[in-house]
Amino acid sequence: MIPDPIRSPIHDDMGSQSYIILFFAVILQGMNVLLPSTVEAITRWNGSFSLGDTYAENPEGKTNLFQGAINLDIKPSTKKRLDSRFNIRVNFTDSDKESIWNVSPIGNLGVDVRGERYSVNVKHSNYANITTTADLVETQISRAALTLEPENLPRIVSSYSTTTTGSDGAETQSDTFSFFSDYRYKWMDFRGGYSKHERSSEGQKSSTSDSLYFGAGGSYEVLPRTMLSGNFEINYDTNNSSSGFKSTTESRVFRISANSRPLEWFSLDGNFNKD
Repeated sequence: MIPDPIRSPIHDDMGSQSYIILFFAVILQGMNVLLPSTVEAITRWNGSFSLGDTYAENPEGKTNLFQGAINLDIKPSTKKRLDSRFNIRVNFTDSDKESIWNVSPIGNLGVDVRGERYSVNVKHSNYANITTTADLVETQISRAALTLEPENLPRIVSSYSTTTTGSDGAETQSDTFSFFSDYRYKWMDFRGGYSKHERSSEGQKSSTSDSLYFGAGGSYEVLPRTMLSGNFEINYDTNNSSSGFKSTTESRVFRISANSRPLEWFSLDGNFNKD
């Protein structure tokens, strides 16, 4: 199964769940007392509390999943043109097989920082659920994203994420990386990007897919009250399956359109597409 920050065995009877509910209720009341409630130019705190119980049964067995969580959203006071936010989640999961405490803030943490021309997002979370076949599935997600918007330069957006899923001792991991950039020069817009996805499972070869994208387009007033618009896109996709099969796909799209409105009550439109 997926490693968690802290694990502690807890009996899965109804008495134990009652104590857990009482524990979360006490924590929630403490948050109402300790956290500031005034709306001023200071750090702002928001909290929420949730409980859930899921039961699934099939011919081979049954599973009961109890979950409780406290979400704490913190928005500290920062300098002008800088906005930041922290989200911390304390999560408890109790199933027929085991009990899981995700009490470490690093185990369930989200951070957003935004400036005038950039933004950063980091997230790491753990959660569990039950499938329709009564299997317990644990999922761990880590993601980081960066956006840069320099003045008079291309905008850049990049991200990386990894997802690990575990069930019955087997794990599957998926990694995704993406990069995108666009730039507007006068009436023209240029854009391009690349993404890569890899999926691996225990005892199997990994499968990968790559995608390369480029596009250009824009709109221009060729005559008074007459606009000409065009767009061109090209995509290259490559897939490598776990069985060793490789495939490559290329697609191109060209579009052009014109719009003229010589009178307030009369307009002409035309377009041409080629894939």
